[in-house]
Amino acid sequence: MEDEEMYDGSTWIDDIIKEYGNSILLNDISPHILDPLVYRRMATLHDLLLRIFDGSDVSVSYKMQKPFKGSGSVSIQGSNIDFAKSDLLTQAVKLADNMDVYPMIRGVVRIDFGFHGLAKVIK
Repeated sequence: MEDEEMYDGSTWIDDIIKEYGNSILLNDISPHILDPLVYRRMATLHDLLLRIFDGSDVSVSYKMQKPFKGSGSVSIQGSNIDFAKSDLLTQAVKLADNMDVYPMIRGVVRIDFGFHGLAKVIK
């Protein structure tokens, strides 16, 4: 009896995961329109980070519509990320929806600033 309950529960969870995956696929292939306010925040952050790290070995890049059409990110990567201008960094963090820090190999660090709602499905 317990095995049946566990199997029924896992089947129910599997169905939810499959349904969610299908909705993501349908959302991803639907036509989208860029949200100008979110794009402006992302472009402002990119410009601000370029100014903060000008002349350093830190690379600044951006990705639009990755990993999903509705999202984007601005990334910085380098082995010596100096936050001497902490007031500008505070402004930068406030522009993004989230921030992730990834340690890389050979002492390199990558910081991703994520943006949700960059593009919205046209209905």
